Amino acid sequence: VTVNWGDPNNPVASAFTVSATSALTTGQTFVSSSGDNAMLTIGGINAATGEVSFSVQHQYLDDGLALGNNTASDVSTISVTVADDDGQSGSNNTTVTVHNVAPTISLSSGPVINENSVATITGSYTDPGLLDRHTVTVDWDDPNNNVDSSFVVSSVFDATGSQTLHVNDTFASLDGAVLTVTSVNTTTGQVGFSVQHQYSDDGVSPGNGTASDVSTIGVVVADDDGQSGSGTTTVTVNNVTPTVALNAVPDINENGAATLTGSYSDIGLLDAHTVTVNWSDPNNSAASMFTVSAVQNASGTATLHVNDTFNSAD
Repeated sequence: VTVNWGDPNNPVASAFTVSATSALTTGQTFVSSSGDNAMLTIGGINAATGEVSFSVQHQYLDDGLALGNNTASDVSTISVTVADDDGQSGSNNTTVTVHNVAPTISLSSGPVINENSVATITGSYTDPGLLDRHTVTVDWDDPNNNVDSSFVVSSVFDATGSQTLHVNDTFASLDGAVLTVTSVNTTTGQVGFSVQHQYSDDGVSPGNGTASDVSTIGVVVADDDGQSGSGTTTVTVNNVTPTVALNAVPDINENGAATLTGSYSDIGLLDAHTVTVNWSDPNNSAASMFTVSAVQNASGTATLHVNDTFNSAD
């Protein structure tokens, strides 16, 4: 009994040498001689007609040719040939429809970070199609950087049965982000991962008047047959309060000009600042107020330079 499974990823046919009908018993099993570990089980015997019923199983690792053919399901034609020991044979065909399974995704709770810091998100996707390659796309919902990170992640196995995805494997996106594989379950197809992104500001630059902002991160995992799963998590980005350091002001004579020097620090490089100086002048209560540009803009271009000057209305 020879079974050709029509499996595009495994061309090996299962071949069984079955005893004469008169010697068979119900429940008797025969192992394939093709080395594919298939087993044929005798289901029933009609000694009067010579009819022998049987069952045999085969695992289809993918719904079509790996690494994917963009179809939600594929049909394989199974052909069975039964040859007797006098060289004559009969054959018949049937079909099996193998459906692709869409991946599912689970994401951990998002972090809370300060502006200009790196957010790390972790999660996993699960796909029983162990031969499926996946594209992981992360929409960071960054108001100052609308570029998504996209990673093409290898399948867990190739068609020969060799494992092709391992813990600590890394995959790069065109925007410079890196996805790291943190776990691989070779039975269930669950793959853990982590990926990072830097948020230059807590909201849209140069500021929206809030102490913190929440971005909703969307992750889509698509397999190589065009089906996908998605999930979301959030990251809270806190604004950081600037700090000020002042140098001592030299003594002056009346009607002289006092020179104030100092610095302010703010890790939010996209933050524009208003510098207000209250001179405590008993004869002039007006404060000096300066609107100072951000250190850089969202594209990374420097917008503040040594010797730039800013005027106050006073």
